[in-house]
Amino acid sequence: MIAEESLQRASVTVNALAQAVRHGSTRLASVPGLIKQVIEEDLWHERQLPRSSIIEHYASFAAFIADGLGTTLPQLQDLCRRDRGALDAIDQVTQNPPSIHRGAFNNVKGTDAPVGNSSAYALRKLRKDRPDIHKRVLAGELSPNAGAIEAGFRQRKHQIDHDPIKAAKQLRRYFTETELHELRKALE
Repeated sequence: MIAEESLQRASVTVNALAQAVRHGSTRLASVPGLIKQVIEEDLWHERQLPRSSIIEHYASFAAFIADGLGTTLPQLQDLCRRDRGALDAIDQVTQNPPSIHRGAFNNVKGTDAPVGNSSAYALRKLRKDRPDIHKRVLAGELSPNAGAIEAGFRQRKHQIDHDPIKAAKQLRRYFTETELHELRKALE
């Protein structure tokens, strides 16, 4: 009986998520919360189709996204772009095990590991190397970029005007006297 109750719970939640993804507009706001629930409670492996006795099984999260939700990984990430917790959950469940080479995740486009200056990359690196800061980012205390800077993974960047006078004013604001002295020496 427990397995049947579990399947029923998974079916109700996954069907609500699938409807929100497929029918959009008014239901899109529920997607991040539902995707977090589906991933955290591991509800994506199987579900009973609405008004049917057919049970669908998904061997991978990629198959669940494509067949169960009728969407793609990039589209799902886009629907969850404002919810760092949902993006992080999606990244965790789609992350390749270390023994599988990059890009091998079920041959689905868009599942390579995030790289560069992306928020997804910062979240993954913080989750792996600095879980304390990762928690603060998910709680909304820091942006992924600010978390990466605090962890030492990135350096703070500033844009400088092309006008020399404006650039000098900006540099005085950003740099200490010691840094300005080093800059003068480097410019000579």
